[in-house]
Amino acid sequence: MLFISMTMALVALGVDLLLPAFDDIRASFDLAEDSTGPALLITTYFVGLALAQLMWGPIADRFGRRPVLHWALAVYCIGALGAAVAPAFGLLLASRFVWGIGAAGARVVAIAMIRDQHEGDRMAAFMSRVMAIFLIVPVFAPLLGEAVLQVAHWRWLFWLTVVLAILLGAWGLRVNETLDPAHTLPLEWRAVGKAFARVAKTRVTLAYMLVMVFMQGVFVSYLASSELVIDTVFDREEQFAVIFAAVACALGVASLVAARAVAVMGGERMLHVGLRASLVLSLVLLAVTIEAGGRPHFWVFFPLLALLMMITVALMPTLNSLALVPLGDIAGTATSVTGAVRTAGGGLLGAVIDRTVSGSVTPWAVAFALGSLLSIATVQALIPRDVDGRTAG
Repeated sequence: MLFISMTMALVALGVDLLLPAFDDIRASFDLAEDSTGPALLITTYFVGLALAQLMWGPIADRFGRRPVLHWALAVYCIGALGAAVAPAFGLLLASRFVWGIGAAGARVVAIAMIRDQHEGDRMAAFMSRVMAIFLIVPVFAPLLGEAVLQVAHWRWLFWLTVVLAILLGAWGLRVNETLDPAHTLPLEWRAVGKAFARVAKTRVTLAYMLVMVFMQGVFVSYLASSELVIDTVFDREEQFAVIFAAVACALGVASLVAARAVAVMGGERMLHVGLRASLVLSLVLLAVTIEAGGRPHFWVFFPLLALLMMITVALMPTLNSLALVPLGDIAGTATSVTGAVRTAGGGLLGAVIDRTVSGSVTPWAVAFALGSLLSIATVQALIPRDVDGRTAG
């Protein structure tokens, strides 16, 4: 579990470690002090991460998890090295795109390895524990980045990720192959196309994938706009780091609780309880926000928001696990499709929400309420049930 957690954490480091260096990057490339150029470094990374997952999945189903992980880490290192020596901002952006391509492979292989060894509730519980470790990274990575910047040039942040990727690759030499030889997928257009079509036509997978998009959208919006909201709406700019870290720690706790809840309740029941709880809380949040004209009291709004975020993080591993249940023989391809749709769809939805956040938290409240409603409606519409309310088939 620790190896898979560190693999996922390396993907997150590609974003979070860089955040404290934005001002230094602006200065190095003669960008204006208020330039949003450095934000493109995050965007291009996520574009590479989203698109390349569709490539890595079929490759991992053909050649196995271990070799593909090392290929992905090699691409990750090439992107990070390019960023470390890039003489122009355009080349830095190009390197970030390549970096994201490598990160995509690491993510796909990590989740495929989990699916190879676990299924259903066991996979959900395992992924919840992995997520708890993964969520620690956004808390400490900026602090690590800040510490590096105190003693070295910002480019050393990129060299650090190269070293970490090499160490992870060395560790990976001791990890056993998890792909069942009977599930090897021929790397042919027809075979890959049939696998993609199968993912798209599996109603259970489609339903849970769409719910992940809804949840990812509001989660991404929170990550992107939290600093602006805490500053302009609640006038707590100096407390941002503490507030952000506190919420991240709460999310880590939620993941650990989710691992236990899946074992006790089962994934499907936990999902339905969680979605309904999310709907109730989001409607309360919306009512409180509208009543306050979009600027509610901090100690009313943020505890409710934190609870909703905790439910979101608790349900994500279960959604991912349930989506992959019918597709264990093409776990790599299925992971690549669900991951790409979740990353790209959630990122696009989050960007739409972000554009409406300006001096008010009403867009957040509306997004949570609509997301909860759409999630419940999607599950009810796409997933057939037997007489006992369980997923049919």
